[in-house]
Amino acid sequence: MNQTHRKLTTCLLVSCLAISLPLLADTAPTIPSAKLTTLTLGLSNGVMISALDTGKPVKSSIEEEIILHENKESNTIIKELDSTTDNDTKSYGSTIEENTRELPPIEEKSVPESSTMETPSMKEESDEEEKTPEETVVGFSLQHTTKGQTLEKTQVKASPFVLLQAFKTNLLDLLKQHGKPLHLDTQVEMLLAEQFRSEIKDLPPLTIKTEVDTQGQAKSELTIVPFRMAETDGRVIDWQGLTGQVMFNETFDSLSTALKLADLTFQDKAEDLTVSLSPVTLSGTLDADFFPTQMEFKLPLLKITEDQDQINIKEVSLDSKVEKSSSGVDLNNGTFKIGHLGVTEKAATQFSLDRLEITGNGKELNNLVTYTLRTHIDQMTIAEVTPKENMEMSYRGEIEIRNIDAPAAKDLQQMVRNLQKQVQAGGISKEMVGFVMIGKLMELAPRLMAQSPELSFSQLRLQTTAGDLQGGFKLGLDGNKATSVELNKLVTAILAKADFIISKSLLKTIMILGNHVNAEAGKKSSKRKSTAPTPEQQIQTLLDQKYLVVEGDNYKLAATFERGKFVLNGQTILLPWLDSMIQKPAP
Repeated sequence: MNQTHRKLTTCLLVSCLAISLPLLADTAPTIPSAKLTTLTLGLSNGVMISALDTGKPVKSSIEEEIILHENKESNTIIKELDSTTDNDTKSYGSTIEENTRELPPIEEKSVPESSTMETPSMKEESDEEEKTPEETVVGFSLQHTTKGQTLEKTQVKASPFVLLQAFKTNLLDLLKQHGKPLHLDTQVEMLLAEQFRSEIKDLPPLTIKTEVDTQGQAKSELTIVPFRMAETDGRVIDWQGLTGQVMFNETFDSLSTALKLADLTFQDKAEDLTVSLSPVTLSGTLDADFFPTQMEFKLPLLKITEDQDQINIKEVSLDSKVEKSSSGVDLNNGTFKIGHLGVTEKAATQFSLDRLEITGNGKELNNLVTYTLRTHIDQMTIAEVTPKENMEMSYRGEIEIRNIDAPAAKDLQQMVRNLQKQVQAGGISKEMVGFVMIGKLMELAPRLMAQSPELSFSQLRLQTTAGDLQGGFKLGLDGNKATSVELNKLVTAILAKADFIISKSLLKTIMILGNHVNAEAGKKSSKRKSTAPTPEQQIQTLLDQKYLVVEGDNYKLAATFERGKFVLNGQTILLPWLDSMIQKPAP
């Protein structure tokens, strides 16, 4: 696919997923020239919504303080955030020195820049001059009808969070006026950017029928009717609509959702491009702040076809649940699966993956949090890794983050939650979030470092038809020595260890593949080409420089870093730049 097609198909995929998961996506990417994608893109911002807005989200004390101090130093903002957190809604070894040598310089190789699609971020309503032409949906209009009276139509930003908060406010106001039971009909329509208004018309609204019984229990029925849009140039969008339910009570302590997106198809006959999405289901539970606490997502099939090229994704699922630890830390336990991912070019398979499973699990013990991420790939095939030879492989690996101070983690999570709410409500710019987070991390660093945190990449095992790779890596801090975040002091507290074994045949295959990639990149470069070393020469260089050692039919790498000293395969490696950085103790 060329760049335009990549952007189009990626945009459609992200948009369809965002329709299903609007709670996780504030905005969807848009494409100026693809007018027919507007429906998909726009609805992705607000489809799973039981909420419609007054148009004026109420600013919390946190938001007021951020706006007031946004141009001051980030630590001032952190203090203001922390001062309101309590009143906010509560939810959230030894080295071997046989020889000493200096590390040889590693040759730098230029890497061609890959094309990427930038997703435009949402700007504040007052920043009209900063909006880009790529924004197709700039907001929503909403209108309520109850007791035979149609209320005035209002407008809100294209944010699920704003819509949910607004619906809560509107419904509570109407309950105060009319009491229970109450029936409310609501319609949501997209507000398109000016350049699209004359070209895209008659888009179906999201309709919401809400019933509140005498006990304050409420149910909203969501519907978007089937829709088809065709242009004379052969581009067509055909979507069979959406149905769903949202259950909640009059205090909005929690919400449960169940949605189904029917078949969606996009066709561009001129480019021989088709994107089809089978029915997607989503169910979940949200807390009082509308943050997900449980979610189940299923996507049976996504197919993208262009001429004789095709991408197939089957049986995608996500099952996630947030649980509170004994210290109040949010621990997200879940499983993500892909049954099959296949890529073909000219009807020939280039890549396939079967049965990917990623499982995350968090636990707390003695005020320390550990989070484990396990990955398993049953089978993966890459075509023509070497000439006329495919590579098949399987993979298992485990990543653990250990010894995280639970009270500090709780404080950080609360900060993140508050910031996310302010970003979604437009109270703080996304650019400012980074400064606030850095300041908060610097504040929490002494507490986090004191517990000797550790990152472990263990039980790695890659089995391939060309050979195997296994090993592990561990990086941590000695809490007794990590007394400062200054790098020259922190480096002496770093503890690291790596052990890897790779078969000779697999390393040679990897070198061949790397040379092939470099050769393809070189074809696009105007620089003068030099003769690349053979895989055998590359491996011999690694052996000569002691980066690798021979162990039977394998190569081995063993490295440690402790007390500022680096040992590689039994030899101490001099690092002059590091020695000059380490602060020497006073005599």
